[in-house]
Amino acid sequence: MSYSREDVKAITDKVLNMAKADAVEVRFSGGERSATRYANSTITANLVEHDQEVQITVFYGQKSASASTHQFDDGSLKSAIEQAQAVAGDRIVSVASPTIAQQALELGLLDEVNVDLIPVLLGEGKPYFAGVSAELDGPTVVEGNGVTHLRYRVRR
Repeated sequence: MSYSREDVKAITDKVLNMAKADAVEVRFSGGERSATRYANSTITANLVEHDQEVQITVFYGQKSASASTHQFDDGSLKSAIEQAQAVAGDRIVSVASPTIAQQALELGLLDEVNVDLIPVLLGEGKPYFAGVSAELDGPTVVEGNGVTHLRYRVRR
């Protein structure tokens, strides 16, 4: 089951209203996976799996923690938020995936975008900013050994 843009926005708003933290990050992931097994030129199994997850990260100053749930009802979201708040440590967690980043940018949920460029081609790839109307400042560029880090601030 895929969630519409409106569904994602409603769930995000619900989480933001429930969480009592300095900042809250909401990350959606999931999709459809399928497999077909053949034996003796005959299909012996055809499997399709649908999976959706929301990961909630809460921030208190320099402390942060994450929890996730596969259930998007109020009780499950509240439980994930409470778990993250109880575990808040001193690490920082970032949002990843071009699809999720594009949705979050379009919904106005991101303050900045960090892209790590590594010169390895895996499959066809997905353009990170394709179809995104958000305006970005930057990038700030930091070169590393075999990687270039780009940091863009989202213009409000």
